[in-house]
Amino acid sequence: MEIMGIQFPAASLLLPTFIAFLAYFIWSRKYVLNQWKRMGIEGPEPDFWTGNAKQLTYGRVDILGVLQEWRQKYGRVVGYYMGLRPQLMITDADMVKEIFVKQFSNFVNRPDAQGETEHNLARLRDNEWKENRRVLNPSFTTKKLKSLAVMMNNVEDILMEILDEKSNKKEIVPAYKTAQGLTFQVITKTAFAMDVDCQRDENHPLYQNIKKWLNYPFSPLIFLILMFPGLKHFFRFLLRFESRNKIFIDIQNHIRGIIKFRRSTPDGNEGQTDLIGLMIDASAGKHAADQTAELTNDILKEDDNANSTNDKVATDKKVKGLLSDSANKQKVLKYLLTDDQIVDNCILFLMAGFDSTSNTLAFALHLLATEPEIQERAYEEIMREIGDLKLITAEDSKKLVYIEQIVYETLRLFPPVPVFLHRECKETVTIKGITIPAGTVCETPPWVLHRDEEYWPEPDKFDPDRFAPENQTETQKFAFAPWGKGPRMCIGARFALIEATTTLAKILRQFRVLPAANFNKNLKVQVKYILLNPADEINVLFVKR
Repeated sequence: MEIMGIQFPAASLLLPTFIAFLAYFIWSRKYVLNQWKRMGIEGPEPDFWTGNAKQLTYGRVDILGVLQEWRQKYGRVVGYYMGLRPQLMITDADMVKEIFVKQFSNFVNRPDAQGETEHNLARLRDNEWKENRRVLNPSFTTKKLKSLAVMMNNVEDILMEILDEKSNKKEIVPAYKTAQGLTFQVITKTAFAMDVDCQRDENHPLYQNIKKWLNYPFSPLIFLILMFPGLKHFFRFLLRFESRNKIFIDIQNHIRGIIKFRRSTPDGNEGQTDLIGLMIDASAGKHAADQTAELTNDILKEDDNANSTNDKVATDKKVKGLLSDSANKQKVLKYLLTDDQIVDNCILFLMAGFDSTSNTLAFALHLLATEPEIQERAYEEIMREIGDLKLITAEDSKKLVYIEQIVYETLRLFPPVPVFLHRECKETVTIKGITIPAGTVCETPPWVLHRDEEYWPEPDKFDPDRFAPENQTETQKFAFAPWGKGPRMCIGARFALIEATTTLAKILRQFRVLPAANFNKNLKVQVKYILLNPADEINVLFVKR
């Protein structure tokens, strides 16, 4: 090789080129991994290759203990890395309020990390998420929840029959397994108009597949997606070859079969306003205009602080003006759900409506089993407010203030999603003196937030009175996030609260809950996939009053 008239052997350039490339690679990687140090934000020392991912390997280490340790050691703002991706763990209630509520438009998206499902509310971004949310909102209005509560009651009555039989035989009841049967039957009946009596027959294929899917450990490939987002499509391709994916495909096919049947028998679905029916209508453009009226391409750019009456009026006029323009109106109404979105949203609702609520009920029974005084106080409220009323409506559930406090305190101690409360920063912003660069993933783990002694004195104590109206502080409102916070919080939160409240009310009205002989007071928990589960079964006895 000749350069400027001087002859060089080609091979002699390879080594210095390689050394230069290697030096740049090492320098650039270390530069990124020193970002938080340069900014004065404390955090654990990152590994050169994986950042802090090894310390957060779900299912392989005590991730909850690791995050608690970070909070104690580094404070309420902790800088760490998933591969080369900078992340912040934020458990400061004021910052939580800013990120999840006041500056929502800058933190609207979750990081693109999950594996199998790509088209559901948890994964969609920006206006696509807004449009999906608007289409699904009518399933969770107050009016709709009133009708769903009737279906809940019918399923809960089956549970009461089962518990009555077991009480007569003095049988030990596995609380978690029993709650799973109840919540799966509730979600399939209310969301898909299916009658799956898995409380008495556990062999329904959809029920078994969902349980198997949720019991699989967190895939390392999802960590690789987090660490190397540029290669996400490759790692998602590899996910198809995991044994877990076969179960997922079976679930998808089952739901596609339901969709096909519902479309082929439209007359049989008249009068049904379940979730899947609503989405099928939205795929054919039959959803009401007012469900998507506010969905414009620039809606996310509206002022986050527009809380005053004048601002609201201005926004309402803006929406009405858009509707008066036929071209814009037509554009808005053209948004249709795809079949992939219907299927993935169905799976999301099955998972969230099934295992998260069953966990809450199981944990509540575990806590109540050793607290007879709290049980009696709850019983007195039930008898005073609703007595022997067989059908407990959504309105009736609001009267059971102390039962709701029990549910909230259970959720504080055992949040359904203890870690994965993420938001991605769109544009660099400074909050409380902390600069958050664009692209940073902000994580607020409820498990850590809910155990902050400043927000929750004696955080490990089960005390439903924390949530009595007179004891609540403004700060606590943003130090409690079992279903997320802000516009992107769980769409089914009220549904879950009604289900848990009415179920506990029926149980405590009829039975005293006692620890069984093999009851473990020091309950161990584990994070499976993304949900918090009891590590062992919760065994209790139900004794008739």
